[in-house]
Amino acid sequence: MSGLTSAGYTPIRSAEYLTITRAAIAAELVAAGITAEIDWAADTILGTITNVTAACLGRLGEVAQAIYDARSPNNATGAQQDDLCTIVGVSRLDATYSTAAVTFTGTTGTVIPAGAVMSGGGPDGLARWTLDASVTLASGTGTGAATAADVGAITAAIGEIDAISTPVSGWTAVTNAAAAVTGRDIETDAALRLRRQQALRVAGTGSAAAMRSGLIALDYVEAAIVVETTLDTATTVSGVALEPRSVAVILWPSSLTTAQEEAVAAVIYRRLPVGIETNGAESATVTGADGRSKTVRWAYAAELTVNVVATLVLATGYAIGDVDDLVEDAITAYFLTATVGGYIDDQDVEEYVRAEVEGIRRITVTLNGAATVEPTANQIAAIGTITVSL
Repeated sequence: MSGLTSAGYTPIRSAEYLTITRAAIAAELVAAGITAEIDWAADTILGTITNVTAACLGRLGEVAQAIYDARSPNNATGAQQDDLCTIVGVSRLDATYSTAAVTFTGTTGTVIPAGAVMSGGGPDGLARWTLDASVTLASGTGTGAATAADVGAITAAIGEIDAISTPVSGWTAVTNAAAAVTGRDIETDAALRLRRQQALRVAGTGSAAAMRSGLIALDYVEAAIVVETTLDTATTVSGVALEPRSVAVILWPSSLTTAQEEAVAAVIYRRLPVGIETNGAESATVTGADGRSKTVRWAYAAELTVNVVATLVLATGYAIGDVDDLVEDAITAYFLTATVGGYIDDQDVEEYVRAEVEGIRRITVTLNGAATVEPTANQIAAIGTITVSL
């Protein structure tokens, strides 16, 4: 049955509205004493009116369906998902800008001004980068920091930022000796939905799940894992060495500021069960409500480099030059979703690429020569080389 019932909402479709509308009109005409057969053909007035009316009502039914679905976190998208997440204190992570360390070459004493533009990298090799602060060349060289002009996951491998877009007398060349630190695309509905679910676990504050929920609620923490032991002896769990009765918090990325690290330490402190110690090379001191200080420790995940080989079978009319760059971009984007300690599976990568790139009939992926990569709890998978061939 269509409409809102105890079983949920099922919209009335345009075809149903057409039948309902015509039946109602026919009944009214009969009540008025008009019993002649009605011509509902598309070129008649009544046919046109009922067709248009049914189509409009059908669209309203679809809108009502979308509003009804948006009440559920599992169905809501976009702004509706944002509203549901705000209720539990979770906000969508904004996109961030990629950054790169660049090296300049030219005449000694040349000043390259802040805002100077370079290009290279990105999906088409033409991504633009602006210099954060002016650089004066000494002995014919100098280094500075540049930020991508466009927000999101703009990549630049070593040496790809190599074109000068803002001419400056005395500036002759630019390059990047290290790969750019890739920014982040705006958080997807699926990722936001997952963080909302994780945040709801915070009610049990003295648990590893609650600690992790509190950490990933910080918008500068992209991934976190909490490993614990209740044993009275030192042990190793998922590749992480733990002291007796302790937890190890592993975070990503490792580029947090001092203020951000202090906030991380505060979250760990508030959710740390009584009598449990912390592990890790990083530390900060937290003062509790009782005035006592405690040193909280954690660690940053190490990157596990994954070299990907993708072998393609293309649809008719496609050549390798049509898709190879798009496949590389899709694989790079997939690895940006990696989590600390999270394994990478070849089939997941293959499905992601097929969904993102047209023209691929079949794709076979190997990860460091194998089907899967399984980082330890203190590692995060990071893309290395990508080889795409037929």
